[in-house]
Amino acid sequence: MDWDRLLQDFLRDDSLDPLLKDAGSMLGCPLLVADIAFHIMGSYVPEGFQDGVFEAALGRGEITYEVVSALNWDARPDPADGIFLPVEDSAYTRRFSALNSGGMRLGYLICVDRNGDLAERPKEDFHRLEAILAKQLFCLERRGRIYGTTAEEVLTHLLDGKFSERAAFYTQAMTTRLINYRPARLVLINLGLYRSLNFRDDMLKHELQREFPQSPPFLYRDEVLLLLEEPEILEPLEALAR
Repeated sequence: MDWDRLLQDFLRDDSLDPLLKDAGSMLGCPLLVADIAFHIMGSYVPEGFQDGVFEAALGRGEITYEVVSALNWDARPDPADGIFLPVEDSAYTRRFSALNSGGMRLGYLICVDRNGDLAERPKEDFHRLEAILAKQLFCLERRGRIYGTTAEEVLTHLLDGKFSERAAFYTQAMTTRLINYRPARLVLINLGLYRSLNFRDDMLKHELQREFPQSPPFLYRDEVLLLLEEPEILEPLEALAR
């Protein structure tokens, strides 16, 4: 790994793209970075690489529920070493690792094991790369707080305990629809069963968005969360569950 080159990328600006391009070229693999809500923040695709699942994720701008639900970080003896998982409908195994900074999880690095050699590379190289990407992602997140944040991101930060006090939460909520939001119900949907039924990508999300257009679902760890404004909305929810 050319660390001097990566350091120059890091110092030049707050963008992930140069870092990912150089890191991907050095590792010889496609890769992407996602935030804690699994939105894709940056990616690198080598010339000539083709993979339908990877391309579909880039087109959506987010990782699917099916892939995320397979990441059981708590069950791993040392998740800092990365998790190698096959992905349905893809010929390539992925290496997933968390991007942490200051004790907070900021996102994930996903590398496509195109040549089947990522497990042979020194763990220290990945740890160092992940530390650099985490700092860059932190810079992007701070910049996002200044120019606006989505309701989903604010709720994710709240659930992760990132707000030091109530005032900090209200400051962020003021920039989203949350400030006038008065939900009557909280719905949690575990993804384990959904994944085992082998629905096509995003089927659950599209169904929920169609049925509850005023309460868009968002992913938090291994569950889908819905904040419903009307208490009597339980009937269509139960029908959808059936």
